[in-house]
Amino acid sequence: MRTKLFISHATPHDNEFSIWLASRLTLAGYSIWLDRRALLGGEDFWDEIEQTIRHDAIKVLVAVTPVAVTRPGVKNEIALATATARANNLPNFLVPMRAGPIDWNDFPVEFIRVNGIDFNNNWGAGLVQLLEMLARDGVPKSPSVNAAALDHWRQCQTVKANTILQQPETLIANRIGIDTFPKTLRIYELKRPLREPGEMTRIAKQCPIPCFSFGRQLISFAQLDELQDALGPETPIRTRSEVDTEDFLSGEMQSPNIEERDAWNLMSSLIRKAINVQLKKRGLNSRPLANGELSWWFPEGLLDKDKLYFVDTDGRRTFRAVCGRQKNKKWYLGFTLKPSIGMSDYITLRPRVMVGDQDGVLLPDGKQMNNARKRVCKNWFNNRWRAQTVGFVDWLKQKSESPMIPVSETEAIVLSAQLMEFESPVAIILGDTPISDDDEAQERQSDPGFKPINDNDDED
Repeated sequence: MRTKLFISHATPHDNEFSIWLASRLTLAGYSIWLDRRALLGGEDFWDEIEQTIRHDAIKVLVAVTPVAVTRPGVKNEIALATATARANNLPNFLVPMRAGPIDWNDFPVEFIRVNGIDFNNNWGAGLVQLLEMLARDGVPKSPSVNAAALDHWRQCQTVKANTILQQPETLIANRIGIDTFPKTLRIYELKRPLREPGEMTRIAKQCPIPCFSFGRQLISFAQLDELQDALGPETPIRTRSEVDTEDFLSGEMQSPNIEERDAWNLMSSLIRKAINVQLKKRGLNSRPLANGELSWWFPEGLLDKDKLYFVDTDGRRTFRAVCGRQKNKKWYLGFTLKPSIGMSDYITLRPRVMVGDQDGVLLPDGKQMNNARKRVCKNWFNNRWRAQTVGFVDWLKQKSESPMIPVSETEAIVLSAQLMEFESPVAIILGDTPISDDDEAQERQSDPGFKPINDNDDED
């Protein structure tokens, strides 16, 4: 029985479009054949293609682009599909899709009398036409797909078909760049013999000042007197040398000899410790996660009216709550901060909501916490998460121009004033009025791509 939609395209040039299309058609309930998914190493590629087109495909969708029309493989697939359609009397078997800047007159000769679907200017608009054609021709779907949900999704695609604009758009990431490090790292050594294996690692871990160990050395931005006071008389140290921070991070330090990648990891650990010290000092509470990271969250009463007040990315003054109540649960806004040092230096901020019982006591079980978090945040989407992250960065600044992470009494790592930005080659038209959280939730929930078929909140 013919049930598959065969997608013919030029590999690898048109992979992005073909994989996008395959994922949307799969979501819509259709059985897809795409070589990037179906062909495994060691198989006879052409035998598999021929078998699928001759016996399994109900339609052959051809992504027509300037590159595709020159590829022998695509030409062979078109020729085989044409012959199969004639031999089996299959109307509308070949479906040309204009997926690139190619004139209709330059389409392969097999498509001269065939109506094509235009994806070139707007993939979403082309998808709507294709879905309508498949429904019209009675192409079978999987019986397990929720038909009502798919109809909502198709309507959503129709409404939004013209929301993609072919012009650049600035995107905001949940990362904040590291602008400057203190100029000098100081290397200290223990003045007494080690008492046990791993003692230096333990000393660095327990030291309240950010530092890390390497062999018998402690490395920190702090001055000798400050670090010695923090370690106490049982751990006497002396200065061994100093090194330029840039030389350390580039792997150019000779004594001790630390490779570049090791230097990146060690600096990340120092920054992570400095972050933890700073956030604890500013009154946030922490909770360890399964991966060993700490999630830092705002306790009730720490902020004025339990709100972050800040200027959002659109220039408007606004606020976001850092705690609240939903039914019989209390929730608290938190974040994990993960440093990354290397070719680019930044800290990734991940919102992490903590949930407690009706008295505010955090749920002790990890799975229970995860399920409760899903219920609390069910209708929280990008607009809200972005604003909360922007507000958190503003709180980190403490009325300074940029956030700073102290690494000693006199030194600090300076972060960027704003979250990192990237440029997308296309834009999404949202209209003149910013979408509210409730409106966004309503739109997303009408799209089955944003919720599981069984909609079971208790599943991990």
